[in-house]
Amino acid sequence: MDPFLDPRFYSGIQSFNSGNFYEAHDLFEDLWHECDEPKRRWIHGMVQISVAMHHHSTGNLNGSLLLLAEGISRMRRAEISPIGFKEVEFLEPCQEILKLLQTNLKDSNHCLGMKPDKPQEISFPLISIEV
Repeated sequence: MDPFLDPRFYSGIQSFNSGNFYEAHDLFEDLWHECDEPKRRWIHGMVQISVAMHHHSTGNLNGSLLLLAEGISRMRRAEISPIGFKEVEFLEPCQEILKLLQTNLKDSNHCLGMKPDKPQEISFPLISIEV
């Protein structure tokens, strides 16, 4: 099964780019359970980044930080990605969000379990694939 050719893959991208991160997570997770390495690692990274963005949008910044770091790392270690995937355009904004989270959580002691009043406004990354 090639997850990059499955219609759910493109639905996941559309959901993610529309800000429906939990729905994107569900779609990518279904694919992750059904596919094999080496594509499985890349899909798993998308599952984690989708959940990280969902956590950020609901104010769970600790959860967002952890899953974003894992997802970025997993996608960078993936041996294969979809043809036309603009890795830098997607992962660099993710890395910037990660740095913001690390700085803000450290500076405000949120990493000790304190909840912020409101998550910092960020520009969520977009997944871009040229066909």
